[in-house]
Amino acid sequence: IAEAIREEGGDCCFITADCQSHEKIQSSGFEAICLESSWCDLEQELQAMIELIETRNIRCLLLDSYYVTPKYMDTLSKVTKLVYIDDLKAFPYSCAAIINYVIGETEEDYAYFAGKLYTGAQYVPLRKEFSEVKKNDLAEDVKHIMVTTGGADMYHFGKRFLESFLEDKRFAECDITLVVGSKNTDKEYLLETYKREGRVNISVDASNMSQLMNEADCIISAGGTTLYEACACKIPTISYLVADNQLTNVERFNRLGALFYAGDVREGMNTVIDNILDRLQMMKSLSMRKEIAESMGKVVDGKGAYRIAHILKDMILEEE
Repeated sequence: IAEAIREEGGDCCFITADCQSHEKIQSSGFEAICLESSWCDLEQELQAMIELIETRNIRCLLLDSYYVTPKYMDTLSKVTKLVYIDDLKAFPYSCAAIINYVIGETEEDYAYFAGKLYTGAQYVPLRKEFSEVKKNDLAEDVKHIMVTTGGADMYHFGKRFLESFLEDKRFAECDITLVVGSKNTDKEYLLETYKREGRVNISVDASNMSQLMNEADCIISAGGTTLYEACACKIPTISYLVADNQLTNVERFNRLGALFYAGDVREGMNTVIDNILDRLQMMKSLSMRKEIAESMGKVVDGKGAYRIAHILKDMILEEE
């Protein structure tokens, strides 16, 4: 979102409770202000925030935290235009605007809200690389599989799936790219075990996700933001669940025909893996993949960050 704002000629900075993310923020060319407060107790930083808003003349504040309280929001709304990124609907929000980019979200749950409301996957803020995707035609057959586990992969899905995939004779002609995070506890094992396996590529903290996705014929992903990225690339995708807050995402994607939901790994890893492998076999059908890709393209176009940038810009222009 910050990069989209900058591209549109705007100026922005990041305000954080602690300094853990500052190196990444600053390396991207943005200012970062550390409050040295508690990220899970926002009310303790209220006075510091008020002073910062007034001294820096912050005219619009985009707030992204699950720890917002009614008092925090009420107080800050009195000193600046407050825009809140929401997906919990935790309490009646007193802000200028709400952005809820969860797929299938509607205005019905915000009937009380008097401010501006922006709902749906058209607002999902993906990186610029996903707004410029140029997808080639789908391949005749499924030869290249991409698997992303996200985060630490505490249930070891990546390791388990890779073993099952390589043992399955139905995919003997297929290769696989496994994308893992730097905190994945299986990372060293995977890199060492498969370093000479020609069909396997282990990618750690991939910085070229759109390229990897576009090189794949099918994607297997947990139920997070990667699903929206896959939609922007129009690559047929199979999802699985590892956390409760992903359930709405995968169920709504599945209902729209934009992907196939294989199940919750916490309720049965082997069943989920079997479901994925069976679905991969079905996806060898080009007509099926074309139908899924068409449905995915209707969900996300990769331009959500720019839409949010325009929302924030309009908030400021209203005052002028």
